[in-house]
Amino acid sequence: MITKDLYQKAGLAIDEVHAKDINKELVDGVEVPAELIYSRRMLKVLTEFSVDADYKMKLAAQCQHLERWAIARNLYPMDKKGYYQWRKAVLDYQLTRMTGVLGYSGISANNIQKISDIIQNRGKKEHIEGQVLEDVACIVFVEWYLPAFAAKHEPEKVIDIVKKTTKKISEEGMMAISGRKLPASVLEILKQL
Repeated sequence: MITKDLYQKAGLAIDEVHAKDINKELVDGVEVPAELIYSRRMLKVLTEFSVDADYKMKLAAQCQHLERWAIARNLYPMDKKGYYQWRKAVLDYQLTRMTGVLGYSGISANNIQKISDIIQNRGKKEHIEGQVLEDVACIVFVEWYLPAFAAKHEPEKVIDIVKKTTKKISEEGMMAISGRKLPASVLEILKQL
């Protein structure tokens, strides 16, 4: 069992790791480490989307992009195959780092494995907790990251990516997206689906 004290200790340790991200995002006029704000957004959306989320789910959401910056995308070919190779390498690295951070924080090996299973099973609709994490990640992408993505890419690519994203999300996740206050540019993209 993960107690409140263990959860808080692990959460602080995760924040310390995220705070080392050299990539920054401007939030309310202040530069914040990009993965730290991503982790906070994941936790915020999780607690809104799944109000009874336990500490295991919260830690999975917070570990979603743990040290994602450690393996640069440009180390792999800039094609589809290279993208998937990079994602696999990043996931393996993240799970190793997560195991260390959570273990050091006192989270049991059994709970670390459960958190790892949640993260690795994202998108498989038969894995309920993994699907919740997938839904949360999709909601976070649509609400905070889609406008910047759309500004960098051709409209056809944006629509293609959003279609692929919405294939991963559950019906409940889609309803949650439709109920959120989204930027006008995102609403325009979603109308084209």
